[in-house]
Amino acid sequence: MTENGPNSTSHSARRLRLAGRIAHGFIDSKLTPLVIVAALLLGTFSVLETPREEEPQIVVPMLDAFVQMPGASPEEISQRVSLPMEKLLREVPGVEYIYSINPPGMSMLIVRFLVGSKEEDAIIQTYNKLYSNFDRIPPGASQPIIKVRSINDVPIMALTLWASTMTLISCCASPANWKPRSNNSTMFPKRRSSEDSPANCAWF
Repeated sequence: MTENGPNSTSHSARRLRLAGRIAHGFIDSKLTPLVIVAALLLGTFSVLETPREEEPQIVVPMLDAFVQMPGASPEEISQRVSLPMEKLLREVPGVEYIYSINPPGMSMLIVRFLVGSKEEDAIIQTYNKLYSNFDRIPPGASQPIIKVRSINDVPIMALTLWASTMTLISCCASPANWKPRSNNSTMFPKRRSSEDSPANCAWF
């Protein structure tokens, strides 16, 4: 037989866990409607007062530093150029990330500052740090060239076009279909017959 009445209700309430006890307390509380109304008013206020822009301008100073060292291998570039430059640039206030790319004969460092940093201060401090350490440039390396980059220069999407069969564009764009123009070294697409490919290069 099951027990009914107030005693069974209080007994089940005592078995509730913390979340259940909190919810049970709000079910019959007279403050619950007031809490709901207050939450709705705060949400409406935040939506109306939060500033909005169609194209918000996010200031993230970014700099590219290039150093050339002809004939050097990527390992030599990394050890003699990139790593010492990274150590110097990490001393600049506001630097968040430093990325290095070391192809043969060249070092490229991408310096990214904290969001909201002043671009003018970032440029000046980077120039001062590098130019005050020109005596540490290894033999055979050029002076660093610094170029300013903005957040708008960072790609947000990359597209790769692919086709299983050759089209008109791929026929004309493929270097295998090019031949040298007479009397100079300029290359231009050569016309192919329909037997060689389903696509024929057209002249525009």
